Amino acid sequence: MNSPFARTLPLLGAALALGCGAGAATAPAPEAPPFLCSGRPNPTVPRDTAPGVPMGRVEVRLLSGPFGRNLEQVHLRVLAENVPLGVFAGALSDALGVGVAVEAPLVSVRVGLAFPDVAMIDLFRTLNRTLGVEANVHDGRIDLEPDESWRGILNFDLDAPEPIYEGGYRESHVLTMPDSVPPAHFAAYFCDLLASSRGSAVVLGPKVVITDDKEHMDRILQILADWPTPTVASGAR
Repeated sequence: MNSPFARTLPLLGAALALGCGAGAATAPAPEAPPFLCSGRPNPTVPRDTAPGVPMGRVEVRLLSGPFGRNLEQVHLRVLAENVPLGVFAGALSDALGVGVAVEAPLVSVRVGLAFPDVAMIDLFRTLNRTLGVEANVHDGRIDLEPDESWRGILNFDLDAPEPIYEGGYRESHVLTMPDSVPPAHFAAYFCDLLASSRGSAVVLGPKVVITDDKEHMDRILQILADWPTPTVASGAR
């Protein structure tokens, strides 16, 4: 069909489509999602760090101490050649005359140590640094556990009560940021550098809600308290 009317129909349809599109409301831009972050998780502990490698010698000999019920002044001779931590714990218990308990995931973790004379504090720090094993002395025994609450503070008193682990008590605070600090930057700083594995931060408008155990909360609150605030000029009213 070649009539002028037939040729006009497609053009009219295109004009109507353009007119309808021009009158349609523009969709609003999507809002940015809320900022939420959490502390870094603790690394998992392998069940056997040297599978198939035969166990060597193990020797733990008491050189000095303990004095009373405190193990701080204890010195030991230690030799462990690819020894499972469970076996090493038995030798340590025999030398000290103190019970030593190893948490299940750590029993097969291999220990390689050779110290002709080592203080108890240095032995504990070495286990933590090289194997991720934390030693807790309390209630007449030593517990060897995955490093989930290491704080750099060691107890050697056998009569001390069981410690409250990181995350044992958690609290939340709604924080107001200084004008010079974007809330999302502060939340990211907390999660990446200060928070425990159970800590978290969420940005709600100009506020940041922080959740963590009391020790980590005290750190971040102290940082905010020490944050420099701009001084008002003496001539300002």
